[in-house]
Amino acid sequence: MGIILMFIGDLTVYTVRSSSIMSDIKDTLRESASSIASLVPTQIHESLIDPAQQSSSDYKFIETDFRLVMAGNPNIADIYTLRPTTKPHTMIFVVDAQITEDSNHNNVIDDDEIKASLGESFDTGLLPRLEEAVNQPTVDDEINYDKWGAWLSGYAPIKDDSGKTVAVLGVDYSADYISKLRNETWHTIIYIDLILIPLIILSAWYVSRRVSRPFSILAYGLERLSHGDFEYRLPISKHKDERIFEELFDRIVSLFNTLKSRKPPED
Repeated sequence: MGIILMFIGDLTVYTVRSSSIMSDIKDTLRESASSIASLVPTQIHESLIDPAQQSSSDYKFIETDFRLVMAGNPNIADIYTLRPTTKPHTMIFVVDAQITEDSNHNNVIDDDEIKASLGESFDTGLLPRLEEAVNQPTVDDEINYDKWGAWLSGYAPIKDDSGKTVAVLGVDYSADYISKLRNETWHTIIYIDLILIPLIILSAWYVSRRVSRPFSILAYGLERLSHGDFEYRLPISKHKDERIFEELFDRIVSLFNTLKSRKPPED
């Protein structure tokens, strides 16, 4: 029963801790997006319109800043900016800090290994928090999927000098990173269980032994009586729970011997 209760407790702790981890990550993503968005040079960013500008010094200037932030925060998988369009549920990429490379080392640059290009269209229909980020910092409710993988993202508006939102900045944490944090929690719980289970078993054995010992002593005394040893007395133990049984047994035997020694009344 103790082990079952422990497992129930484990599940409860894991659920609460996982929820706490997700909440902390969301707060971090929201704050990071807001902080980074405030540092984007709006005029330079707004000048990036033509896909050919992806090799320009202006593009490289912002891209380098994003990569420096990522270098100082290795948990961040990507930083990028998106420009709203007049087309519903559609934004276009401006600057993406990701690098196009053979990250899985299969000697082929797969689609999910190619960084978003300047002017590349992006469907925001399944990302309501991204669309809301035009007005305020937001974060995804849950992990989302796109052609580059699975992510939890935070977003924040990039505003010009007049306070108008001209773009949205996104910060990604990979689903693998979040899973890693959750797995670490589960591993910690298991390690603790590996320590506690032997202690629980040992405690159960000790309690069982303490509870059954008085009855074992009493059973031995009754066995002696069944063999006619009416002079036998149980040794008085120091333990209170055992002493009660022993004293009761000895009194009963003494009373029995007293009654037995009495002569029956003469007629």
